[in-house]
Amino acid sequence: METYFLANKGLLNAKLIPGFESLGRFLTREDVSAFSAKYVVLTRTIAKDLDTDRSYIVAVLGNKNIHPISGRTIDGGLQYVFRQADLVNLDLRELISNYRATDHSTVPTCSLDLKEVCSALGVDEDSAHRMVQNGFLRSSIRYRRPSTRNRYFLQPELVDECRRRKLPFASLLSIYIAAKRVGIVLSTLRKAILRGALPAIQSEKHLHCFYVVEEDVDAFVEKHGNSVGAKAAAEILQVTKGVFNRLVKKGVLKRASGPNVDGYGRSRYLRTDVERVRASLRLKDPH
Repeated sequence: METYFLANKGLLNAKLIPGFESLGRFLTREDVSAFSAKYVVLTRTIAKDLDTDRSYIVAVLGNKNIHPISGRTIDGGLQYVFRQADLVNLDLRELISNYRATDHSTVPTCSLDLKEVCSALGVDEDSAHRMVQNGFLRSSIRYRRPSTRNRYFLQPELVDECRRRKLPFASLLSIYIAAKRVGIVLSTLRKAILRGALPAIQSEKHLHCFYVVEEDVDAFVEKHGNSVGAKAAAEILQVTKGVFNRLVKKGVLKRASGPNVDGYGRSRYLRTDVERVRASLRLKDPH
């Protein structure tokens, strides 16, 4: 996917071969070599070798007025891409070390074990374990490989936001954990967040990275627990699907949740509203 993105941006030369257009564009070894000679892709492997993350490296280079030409916060690209000429004769490890020495942030950016996390954030061990379970602490082992080091990264902007709002660190859930708790797919929960149905903290450096407060998730679950879908609502009202749709269209019964309300995948109706409409229908037709 990133290859297609870079090709569409014109950074990577890819050609259509006459007679094989249906197979898409092709890359030659020369094309890849030409790209590598001009650009550097900031991968997770590079960041891991430097014992930090990609966003921190971007911040370090930004301090030197060196900025990526592609990336999530720039054009939606999956990887940060720099010009090779901008990084010539730069020692990234030394730059990062110097930046850390002058960085006034109290949040460490290197990988930490749980005891170091407790010391850095002033939390107890139980809270640190909850932070791991809630997705607040990100493992330094990527790609879902088994972690033998048990080391984690803190996100400075997230820690600072919690301190500003006076939120316990262990009360925050990653959007992935929250989706599991609610019992819906990730994309549906993200739509609900974007529509304002669920308050969230958005990472400044990761456009699609959200964290939500546990209490807000519980309230979201309770709301959907007190609601029913269209089929169940029609059964409670003892009407056909067509009659039910007309009641909704006329505004007799309003959606409490749905694609055009809060981004939820399917329309849902508050049980109390359904019971109210059922009572009014019985009054009109007592038989």
